[in-house]
Amino acid sequence: MDSFDMMVGRWWVTNRRLDERFADCDLWTEFAADYECWSHMDGRVSIDRMSCVRNGESFTGMSVRTLEADTGDWTIYWMDSNGVVLLEQVRGKFVDGEGVFHGEDIIDGEAYPLRFTWSNTSPDAARWTQAYKIPGTETWETNWTMDFYRQK
Repeated sequence: MDSFDMMVGRWWVTNRRLDERFADCDLWTEFAADYECWSHMDGRVSIDRMSCVRNGESFTGMSVRTLEADTGDWTIYWMDSNGVVLLEQVRGKFVDGEGVFHGEDIIDGEAYPLRFTWSNTSPDAARWTQAYKIPGTETWETNWTMDFYRQK
């Protein structure tokens, strides 16, 4: 996979979110989601939507991904039903089938290095992980994983 075209279509998603970041937590909450992805502008734009019920509340998130054709770099923008504001999150590219994307996120007024990884991609499955760099260390803490399974 070197683009998000592989994700076009409908998927079931198993989400696992860490209950508490930066607290040496090993408790995870799992929830299911419905996911759909569309490709536009000859594969240079990818738009997706995920909807689920999380902690008893309806949640919708959307990504807009844009490709810089000259470099192969993707920029990923995100918005969700918690605050409908389109934010640039990460930039990166696919190398040998794995996509690694870096940016930063603001949590409680503090900036934290953020990483998305797309891996284990096939026509019918994929994995996405989100990790934050633990303050004062070189360690990344994965706090969210999504396992995708294509709907038939």
